[in-house]
Amino acid sequence: MNIQILQKQLIFIFLFSILSLTAVFGQSAELKYNFNTGDKELDLSLNNINIKAKADINNFISDLSVSYNVEKEKIEKLIKIEKLEPADVMMSVIVADVADKEVEEVVQEYKENKNKGWGVIAKNMGIKPGSKEFHELKNKNKELGGKKKGNNSSKGKK
Repeated sequence: MNIQILQKQLIFIFLFSILSLTAVFGQSAELKYNFNTGDKELDLSLNNINIKAKADINNFISDLSVSYNVEKEKIEKLIKIEKLEPADVMMSVIVADVADKEVEEVVQEYKENKNKGWGVIAKNMGIKPGSKEFHELKNKNKELGGKKKGNNSSKGKK
């Protein structure tokens, strides 16, 4: 067999392998966690936050801690020990802030109703779909998920 043909075949196999791996990893990144907030835009945002957070979990924990004045240890425990998704932890912190509840109270509600989704959990915490509080929840989610603005709120942090 000609060496040039063999080299081309090896290059093709190499490139095909890379494309296959890219497709596999790309597909796994597309597998989305079902946050079930009742709002497609918010669900997509939470999935994007989850992907970003998992890529740099320590930075995510620090940002969430600073943005909402929540102890880093509390956030780390929820993610690393209780195995909550980063976006679920963020939602717990933000719902606590918007609903003026303790983070632990929201996490307990989440654990009891996570199969019903964040829409039900937020509603149980007093945040009605379409309400001013719901829009505040969405906006805070976007701030933390994208380029966040300084938010030094002190609600729900104890």
